Amino acid sequence: MMIRTWLLSIIQLTPLYLFFGYAVWTGEADNSRWIIAYKISSIAALLGFIVLIVKPRPANRFILAIYTYLILGGLAAYSHQWWLLRIYKEHREAALIMTVLVIGIFSTLFSKGGFLGVVTSCQLSRAKASSTLLITTLCCLAFSINFTGNTLLAGYLPFMLLLFVQRYLSNKQSSMENFNEA
Repeated sequence: MMIRTWLLSIIQLTPLYLFFGYAVWTGEADNSRWIIAYKISSIAALLGFIVLIVKPRPANRFILAIYTYLILGGLAAYSHQWWLLRIYKEHREAALIMTVLVIGIFSTLFSKGGFLGVVTSCQLSRAKASSTLLITTLCCLAFSINFTGNTLLAGYLPFMLLLFVQRYLSNKQSSMENFNEA
């Protein structure tokens, strides 16, 4: 089960690997490489998005945000909406965290699982967990904006914190739900 979950996570992140692989790791990152990277990764993200939507359980909100970010970048590249790509370029890692925040707000307001993506019988508990994750995301966004250009501080560190808080809250929700059932 653990290997299957790990493998699924790697597969779900393939669009992001494609994006960074083409834009950054294969040569000097210039505007044309970024545009092609958005075009390539947006197709993979669209396929991943379709798979996420078809699944019966709530989608991972961070994966959903990554897919949304890449699909919007691809649509902007294909339709020559340079204003959006300029925003992405200016805000870099923070632009992705902004997408996480928007997905978080929408999922908190309009889905049973909230931002956490965990369906629970206790609405108050779900709302509290979603609010905690939203506040954490907002703090990570401010941190990311402050350190724009430093990939470690603006990208990796905020995302690691978000993933840690999300995992902690998910485990807490699941254990509370199991306790209530007992």
